[in-house]
Amino acid sequence: IENLILSQENQDDQEDWAALKLLILSIESDGLEQAYEEGNISNRAYRVYQRYLKNIEQGINRKLASRLTYYFLVSLRILRFLLHEVFTLGKTFRSWKDKEQSRLRALDYDQIAELYLANTEMIIESLENLKGVYRRSLISFMQESRLRETAIISSGAFVERVINRVKPNNIDEMLRGYYLERKLIFEYEEKRLITTKYAKKLRQNVNNLENYSLKEAANTLPYDMVELVRRN
Repeated sequence: IENLILSQENQDDQEDWAALKLLILSIESDGLEQAYEEGNISNRAYRVYQRYLKNIEQGINRKLASRLTYYFLVSLRILRFLLHEVFTLGKTFRSWKDKEQSRLRALDYDQIAELYLANTEMIIESLENLKGVYRRSLISFMQESRLRETAIISSGAFVERVINRVKPNNIDEMLRGYYLERKLIFEYEEKRLITTKYAKKLRQNVNNLENYSLKEAANTLPYDMVELVRRN
């Protein structure tokens, strides 16, 4: 959904979005390494956060982002992970065979949440300093989205929803919602409240949103993107 909505923005905004995502990735990666070096995060939590960073990488449009910066950050993350494995004698690879060893403890959840909050503070501050460089509404949106995700920490499902991006369990409700939207479009078209051409366009939008939403992991960002478009 995020990619669909961004595709409707102009080229400059899309490139700015990709550049800001790279900035966030860099801050997250540095924050993780610092936390590990200071002993503030366990090996289990480190591996989980590494997967979260990989998800961020995969969500960045490489056609719009600086390829040099993107590949540098990706290579740096992989190098750090491999060095981590060398120093821990391959604990990650061994843990794949031992599910009990790889299962997160209560302390791991707390450490991940604390790291995310610390990185959030850095990200909010860095974005604030860029309001004179990028469009203010875009910066404010990214700040609000980040803060909105931190609110999930108190729900007890933070790691699953934000870090691991577990898919939602309300697929049936989502499908019914799209069905009702198509039904309403048909009724408006039948009553000639909208033209056939416009009804066709609306149905195509519903189809696109349905396809994206069924592929996207559960997070608030796609829906926040809608709010950003409405503001503009």
